[in-house]
Amino acid sequence: MFLNPSALLDANLGKLATALPAVRMADVDAVHDARILTRRLRELLPLAGQIHSDAGEAIEQITAAGRVLGQVRELDVLDEMLRSLETRARFAAVTISDLRRHVREKQDQARRQLVKALEHSDLDALVRQWRLRRPQKSGAWARALRQRIGRRAEQAREAGARAVGVYMPNRSHRARIRIKKLRYAVEIAADTQIWLPPRVLKELRRAQSTLGNLHDLQVLVERLERLPTADAARVREVEWLVDLLRADVETGHRAFVQRAPKLQAAVAECEHWSGVRGSAAWPQRMSRVLRVMVGSAMLVPTVLNVIDRARTRTPGGGPTARVRGAADSPSPIRAV
Repeated sequence: MFLNPSALLDANLGKLATALPAVRMADVDAVHDARILTRRLRELLPLAGQIHSDAGEAIEQITAAGRVLGQVRELDVLDEMLRSLETRARFAAVTISDLRRHVREKQDQARRQLVKALEHSDLDALVRQWRLRRPQKSGAWARALRQRIGRRAEQAREAGARAVGVYMPNRSHRARIRIKKLRYAVEIAADTQIWLPPRVLKELRRAQSTLGNLHDLQVLVERLERLPTADAARVREVEWLVDLLRADVETGHRAFVQRAPKLQAAVAECEHWSGVRGSAAWPQRMSRVLRVMVGSAMLVPTVLNVIDRARTRTPGGGPTARVRGAADSPSPIRAV
């Protein structure tokens, strides 16, 4: 549905106001929804800040709220992953139960901190205040968004290029953050119908979901490795669990690398629309990575053909053609 900039800001603030009562009750879905809304508002408010000098204060409040919501959400996801892991790793039922007990204690602490933070920031007053404002409707708003998407796309391209190859948790996490920020900026363009890139959004969401699952697995691995135990049998259980999760990480990273050409095409289309010339470094780097991927002999020629076709479509190596989606089977843990 078409929303002008004013209505889009108002709609997201309204959704946040609706979610806050359930957030204070630590409802898992409400926390998840509110966290997403804070991210969208962080993309919208700087644009409104062109005419409202106090936008910076509002952005700081939204950012702080998003941070505490994120802490609660991460623990909620971790508890969900452990519940799922119980059915896959019955050999480590006691170890998983101990870790779930520890996570639940952290959940309670994080939820108390969330309620206090919301009371301190008074998001309700912020929502009431900003729902009375109106961001720019002129071409300046659209130009600012175009520039923002260009910057986000450059950052996503650079981070994505560093995330292919050998799996490195920090690089993977950084790529997820950059892709996520680009996705929210592009969603604003789609909601306001300044630009309608459904396939681009589809690829950005898939990449973010894949990298998000990797991040969740990595967090769980690190918590298991820090789990104190002096019993030799329990130590072996932890080692087996870590091995199982690391195999999942490897599978997830391979899936990201295999889909990277389509992600690259989506990012390049964002750069093309915003007027930023893409770099040929990413497709060249992926070509080298994919040529040496173990067990991908049938896949590599197909992916390399995608890269080669993309190179020929835009000067400098950046593709302009819309990407084509493919069936995925992402983890159910992250649906956003």
